[in-house]
This record gives sequence, C-alpha cells and structure tokens, in this order.
Amino acid sequence: MRYCRCSSGKKYSINFTARFADYELGFQMIVFDGDTKPSMTLSKYDFKNNRFLEHYKCDVETGNIE
Repeated sequence: MRYCRCSSGKKYSINFTARFADYELGFQMIVFDGDTKPSMTLSKYDFKNNRFLEHYKCDVETGNIE
C-alpha cells in the first residue's frame, strides 16, 4: 500500500490517499455548503477505468492516543 498526506493550505483541506492494486481510497475533510464544521468524506476511485465507484460521508470522533 502506498500513501501520501498533503495539505493545500486551505482551512480543513486535509487529504489522505491509500492506493491498492485495483482502486484507491481518498479521505478528505471538507466543509459542505451551508455547514460551518468540516466533514470527513471517503471516495473509492477506480484509477484503471478512471471513474469514482462510491462516496461516503464519515462520522468523525477526535481523541488522544495514549
């Protein structure tokens, strides 16, 4: 599995991508129109056929790892 984490410098613009043999999973923190808080989304992308397969809005809970 290859991955990268990047930030475009915009508020709440954090991306994480995990690439597998046939597809990749992309996680993004975005603010939807009308919302004030960011939401995490997950997109499953078939890069061999150049199309998105599925999109999800994720429940996010922050915490400390001890």
